[in-house]
Amino acid sequence: MILAGSALMAPAFAADEIDLSGLSFRVGGIYPFESTTRRVTGNMFSIGLDLPLSFQGAKGGELYISADWFLKSIDGNKGNIVPILLNQKIYLVAGQGEGSRSYGFVGLGFAHVDVTKSRTTYAGRVGLGREINRQLFVEGSFLFTSEANNARGDSFGVFLGYKF
Repeated sequence: MILAGSALMAPAFAADEIDLSGLSFRVGGIYPFESTTRRVTGNMFSIGLDLPLSFQGAKGGELYISADWFLKSIDGNKGNIVPILLNQKIYLVAGQGEGSRSYGFVGLGFAHVDVTKSRTTYAGRVGLGREINRQLFVEGSFLFTSEANNARGDSFGVFLGYKF
């Protein structure tokens, strides 16, 4: 399902519309809200990438694709959530210079939830972030997913990121 969705979106995001200079990498900790997921995974950690798109979206904001891997361990066993979302970042105070801005963001897309059995579901997120300097940033976000075989990817995460 993820591949089919990616194939449908590919024409809309042609290579000339992607700005690789703004690529961001982040790591963080995840607390699952849903009891079935929390029983299987406990607290999780996360690695993720943000890929900015060259068009702005909302005025004064940024549109980007995020891909994350929430995991309980590196062994690849059950307990993985992989959200891939189209996000809109909106800076909260106009006129702040890059490297000191606060922002909010929302995203919609899909998440592959591999907790009890693997299933791809709808996903959304909302969060707040703050640039520490031109490269470093911190974020907190809530991820919400639809049900996936008696489990959900609903969670709260705190992240530290680096912008290239």
